[in-house]
Amino acid sequence: MRIAILYTLLFCVSFNIYAQKMVGINTTNPQKTLDINGDLLIRDKLYVKNGLNSSLGEATLVAGLANVFTKKITKKSVVFFSYKKPNFGTLEPFVLIVREEDIVDGVSFIIRSELAYPEPFNLVNENDNSILKWWIVEPEN
Repeated sequence: MRIAILYTLLFCVSFNIYAQKMVGINTTNPQKTLDINGDLLIRDKLYVKNGLNSSLGEATLVAGLANVFTKKITKKSVVFFSYKKPNFGTLEPFVLIVREEDIVDGVSFIIRSELAYPEPFNLVNENDNSILKWWIVEPEN
């Protein structure tokens, strides 16, 4: 009898999840396919399957600049970087940035490797020919 009750309960729960197609953790009213109210810890890797015009990609800096074409970019976007193959060509401190004026909504953006000092701070690190991975995140309104 207990097994029948357990199977019935599992069926109801799985049917409810399938019917809603939304799962909530620490929330009874999920707003997206997976809605987590709390911290998320990923111990190994996060895989994001992407398709045409993805918000993930790779770029190679040429003399400190890379022009990236993607329909996913807007002036509200946040772009994250990681080095796949660093080739700084210098030991000077530098930063990777995307300036607002270098974004063409829905078309492209430019990644810049700029020297952190001396002033002016917008000097391109022309020795940087690194290969980067980039990830665009679009904040909600």
